[in-house]
Amino acid sequence: MALITGCVVINGKVVDQLAVTDRALAYGDGLFETMPVTGGRIVLLDYHLARLTKGCHALGFCSQQIVLIADEIQRIVADMPSEPFILKLILSRGSGGRGYRPPIEAQYRRVFQCLPMVDYGVEQGGISVFQCQTRLPEAFALAGLKHLNRLPQVLAKQEWHDDAIAEGIMLDGQGYVVEGTQSNVFWLRNNTLYTSSLKRCGVAGVMRQLIIEKLAKKFNYDVVFEEIYYRQLYHVEAVFVCNSLMRICPVDCLLDTDKRLPIELNSSGHPVVAQLQHALIDIYPQ
Repeated sequence: MALITGCVVINGKVVDQLAVTDRALAYGDGLFETMPVTGGRIVLLDYHLARLTKGCHALGFCSQQIVLIADEIQRIVADMPSEPFILKLILSRGSGGRGYRPPIEAQYRRVFQCLPMVDYGVEQGGISVFQCQTRLPEAFALAGLKHLNRLPQVLAKQEWHDDAIAEGIMLDGQGYVVEGTQSNVFWLRNNTLYTSSLKRCGVAGVMRQLIIEKLAKKFNYDVVFEEIYYRQLYHVEAVFVCNSLMRICPVDCLLDTDKRLPIELNSSGHPVVAQLQHALIDIYPQ
């Protein structure tokens, strides 16, 4: 099949509609991944599939879906034009009657969307972020997963409309920094990388995993999981946010909840941040 940007593929077939009885619509019963495709391949595919596997286990999805997804990904990428694009996957438990209890025999739907690539302007230097008022609810069984229940992020995204602010930092119920609305957060002190443990809430991003498992080890940086209040970020050496699309994006300005009291950092000029950014050149094909 010849695919184009904007097409939707469900269970291997190009379609233009989804059943309104799908549990993803009714209950958010599913998982999703947003994957950059460049140079004819998905960057960090193994990390995306590993997170999906954990999500399937947590939600009680059949692990065979991962095999089907991996096969369909390869076919979709092969049938798309060579230009970079975003491949979004939604894995739903499918339709299954009324009520929260899942059907015994799930009718899984693997929904792929081919979307235009987004330019986050990461080459333009550091960004400004602010503290969101919307808090992330604790959900230990779902912590780390990229599940479909994203209403806290939806509410947080409505808190600002200023294009000069690139991201909002979200806290948990105790006021500790967890993540950005669409990214993970790292901060630095004395050549040590710090980030949230995500034990109570938040998404374990694939870029976060790459930094922890490979890049930090490559450059002999320790990684410490820390609970920190937003205002404590004012006193660190550098802050950056990351995901598989924006990659590693240094934060040069921290704003408070009212988008006032700007605290200037030099994250974009920090040698550790620059080193981590440069290391991605070999991972992301041009």
